[in-house]
Amino acid sequence: TLTSPGFCTFRIRPELSDRFTHVFACYNSPMGTIKTGWEKTSEGYRVNVTVPFNTKAILILPNREPISLIAGNHTITV
Repeated sequence: TLTSPGFCTFRIRPELSDRFTHVFACYNSPMGTIKTGWEKTSEGYRVNVTVPFNTKAILILPNREPISLIAGNHTITV
């Protein structure tokens, strides 16, 4: 979800589900490609997010505080 003009900041809220083993999505924003995905593991879920250069993201996961992400590749285990 866009939270400021030009996708300088945005929010990612993946819907983790037992219905799928993995999900991947990307969006070509004016600032670069935003990538997100998750995969089900034996321990829970592994969430991957790519935040473009000069942007910031807020990752919202179930039952967790929001996580601020700067530009780069991020992996979070849930």
